[in-house]
Amino acid sequence: MFDLFKLKIPYIGEIIKNNNFYIIFLNFAFMLEARVLLKDALSTLKGVSHNVIYAGLIDEMLATINEGGTLSDVLKQKFYLPRFVVDLIEVGEISGELPPMVRKAAELMEEQALLRVEALLKFIEPAVIVLLAFFMGFIMLAIFLPLYNVLNTFAA
Repeated sequence: MFDLFKLKIPYIGEIIKNNNFYIIFLNFAFMLEARVLLKDALSTLKGVSHNVIYAGLIDEMLATINEGGTLSDVLKQKFYLPRFVVDLIEVGEISGELPPMVRKAAELMEEQALLRVEALLKFIEPAVIVLLAFFMGFIMLAIFLPLYNVLNTFAA
C-alpha cells in the first residue's frame, strides 16, 4: 500500500520508480552477463527489489517465463514502465543480446532519474534561499528589537 503511494507522489514518484528500475535492471544485467540462468536471475531479483510492486512484477515475469512467454510480454502490460525500456528488452530477446539491452535500459533509467533530481534541485534552490532570507530576517529582528527597546529606555 505504502509502496504504491510512494510511486504516485508527483515528480518524486518518478525518481523513485526510475531508481528502482535502475537497480533491478543493473543487477539483472550483471547476472545475465555472468551466464546465470534466466529463472535463477529473476528469483534473485525479488530480493533486490525493496518495493512490493516491483517484487510482484518480477513474480509475474518468472511465471510468464515458466509458461514459455517472454519478458517483454509482461512488461508491455505495465503502465509504470517506460515504453523505450520495453522495446529495448524486446529487441534484446529477439536478437539474442538480452544482457547488453538490459544494461542499456538500466543506464537510461539512471539517466532519467538523475535528470529529474537535477530539475527538482533547480526548483528547490530558490525556495531554500527565500526560506533562509526569512530566517535571517527573523534572527535580525530578534537581536535588534530588544536592543532598540533598551536604547529607547535609556533615551527617555
